[in-house]
Amino acid sequence: MTKKWIMLASAFLFTTAFLTGSARFVAEDEPITISEVMKEAMKGGLNKKVAEGSASADEKDRLLVLYKGLAANEPPQGDLESWKAKTAALVLAAEGAVKGEAEAPGLLKGAANCKACHDAHRP
Repeated sequence: MTKKWIMLASAFLFTTAFLTGSARFVAEDEPITISEVMKEAMKGGLNKKVAEGSASADEKDRLLVLYKGLAANEPPQGDLESWKAKTAALVLAAEGAVKGEAEAPGLLKGAANCKACHDAHRP
């Protein structure tokens, strides 16, 4: 009887892990919205954590993915060239953080200027 329950529980856990992993894979293929980036990178504190040097390698990678996703969007308002320049600076700083470059934290703090971006592009 115990072996039966262990096998049943194992099958349940495997199925749950598989379905959760599959759903996550699909979600990562979807475009990243500006709102998602703001929630996770800015309000969620990921940008600050990377800039302070306390982020893990996975967190640095995630920030880079978020900023590349942000750059793939079009600005809700304002000049497209300004948007490209601001998001390119974020991507460049996040790439530096992933590579462990010493100047990356300073670049990240400077590039993540909320007011400058919001004044130019936030409706």
